[in-house]
Amino acid sequence: MNKEFLKVDQDFPLKKGWALKENLKLVKTIKGWIGRYSADFKKEALERGMCNSC
Repeated sequence: MNKEFLKVDQDFPLKKGWALKENLKLVKTIKGWIGRYSADFKKEALERGMCNSC
């Protein structure tokens, strides 16, 4: 990891889930993509009999 990033993290500690207002739409979009991909993967895994705990 870059020392510069470590210094920024130490100078400006952030709580989990924190994001800039400008980034909230992007974060929601990415979470949506992940959710849809996960649901599609689980569905396909169940159809193929690959997922025991889905």
